[in-house]
Amino acid sequence: YTPIAACSDVLAYVRTYAGQPRLIALNLGSEPQRFEPQQMAVQGRIVLSTHLDRVDEAVCGAIDLRGDEGVIVSLV
Repeated sequence: YTPIAACSDVLAYVRTYAGQPRLIALNLGSEPQRFEPQQMAVQGRIVLSTHLDRVDEAVCGAIDLRGDEGVIVSLV
């Protein structure tokens, strides 16, 4: 577990699963939020979203999270 600094209602951290780092970003608020961490490059693909409609979406630099949305991103 490695916490990532985030702002507003966003909680983010990195976990490793099967040797692959995964970013978990959670928007705990009801308003959309943009998650763009300064201490790490975010590049990869979304493997799961709580809205179930973003699988395999490319991520590069920032993630736009809808209200009450969480995503898991497989990092490259």
